[in-house]
Amino acid sequence: MSISDELPPNVGAKPAASESLEENLGFQIVTTAAILLADKVEKARSLVKIVQKDHERLHASELRALQKRLDIQDRVAVEAQVRALDDSRFDRLDVLLAKNSGDEEERRDSTSKGAYYPVASEQYFAVMSDFIEEVENQIWDELHRLFLDDELKRDYASKYYVSLTEPTLDGQLAASLFPLIVQYFEEFMGALARSALSARGSTSLGDLPPVPFDVIEKYKTTGELRRWAIDRRIEDFIRGGYAEWHDITLQWAGFDIETIPGSWTVLRESLARVRLLSRGTSARADPDYVNEIAGLDLPPVQLWEKVTTSPRYLEDLLDSVELLSTGMAIKWGSHFFGKRNTDVSYFTSQGVDLESKEKWSEALSIFDLLTATLVHEGHSSFNIAMINIWLCRQQLHTDDATMQHAMSQFVPSDALERIGISALNRDWPRLLEALDEAITSQGDQASEQAVWLMQMPLIRRSIREHPPVKHYLENRRQGRRPKRTGKRR
Repeated sequence: MSISDELPPNVGAKPAASESLEENLGFQIVTTAAILLADKVEKARSLVKIVQKDHERLHASELRALQKRLDIQDRVAVEAQVRALDDSRFDRLDVLLAKNSGDEEERRDSTSKGAYYPVASEQYFAVMSDFIEEVENQIWDELHRLFLDDELKRDYASKYYVSLTEPTLDGQLAASLFPLIVQYFEEFMGALARSALSARGSTSLGDLPPVPFDVIEKYKTTGELRRWAIDRRIEDFIRGGYAEWHDITLQWAGFDIETIPGSWTVLRESLARVRLLSRGTSARADPDYVNEIAGLDLPPVQLWEKVTTSPRYLEDLLDSVELLSTGMAIKWGSHFFGKRNTDVSYFTSQGVDLESKEKWSEALSIFDLLTATLVHEGHSSFNIAMINIWLCRQQLHTDDATMQHAMSQFVPSDALERIGISALNRDWPRLLEALDEAITSQGDQASEQAVWLMQMPLIRRSIREHPPVKHYLENRRQGRRPKRTGKRR
């Protein structure tokens, strides 16, 4: 639930004691592949955030002193004028080109018809550098004229213009990271296929390729030769891209990958974009790229249009990769390795993490998928999953009479589940009793338990809605146990 049944496992976590390592190894491999990919996704997010914060902090410190000396109306007016100057850049460039290009009318006619073929970037900047510099000088001259008689506004306008136009590292970082994220997702898909081939043999994903004689001489043992053949099959599987993944998964795992939570549209466009960049077109949409993304639910792209990879683009890709990999691991693992009481604590923690980011629809899709595959009634995580499903539906305002009835029939099996159902019902006296029971039971670790509970989305909601919950948890966090004011009646 938003109160997770366990802390997220490490990559090397051992399977549940009730299952032998051999029985759980296949599912553990699938889970580990998802964990490794999620770790890379989170590191990419962190890198971009660090660079963005550094950039914002640098310019904020430069602008803040001047902002304090301007009243808000003057500041807003100056910023609007500076943005207008910045937006005029390409119009000014067109005017200069019209004055200096004899075939400008022909160029404009062809461009308006969508048939203008672009100049390579190095040729463009070599030819255009003088024009670009002249436009920049025009803007600076006009900026100083606008605020000629007000030194404070002129200083603020100059620094604000630099903050708008200075190249930022986060854009370059996003462009550098996105091919790696695509590669990591391909490796993840390969890991899923390898887990099935290793455990189930060639009947799971088609025949393995023949092993050449020189490879047989080199490796000799059956295990090594089998791994060699499996890896060659995995290479074919990855190279096949979305179409191969879709068809193989439908044939051998029995489900359509389009039903998995997440956006395959974003992922498919990224796969096409990686191939585009490998063709050396200066990141302009060539016919192959346009054909590859045709039919996807994306904004229209014109032939030879510049394809820009922004931090926002990378964030959308990271979100999609994270959700798709979680869903694929659950479905793939349940088909090939699912057992009665499979350890799903990593996947519940992923759902709780989405709740923490207030991505309620995405979190709901994960918990719905778990209860449809691995976590049936009687599973040790079933109650946890249901409490999370109810929380997400409450936050999305999709709860109904059927859900209310199910909640009224819910029987918690421990203090954490009592915390969950009490918080869902906003039964504050019962919630405080359950919190006291759960925290006190931890003995010397009571303070740590209070801190952990305060991080849970459902408890954070309770803290906002009922301040005594915050007061109680803060006391327990600091090692104090508040006096009871009387039992609930």
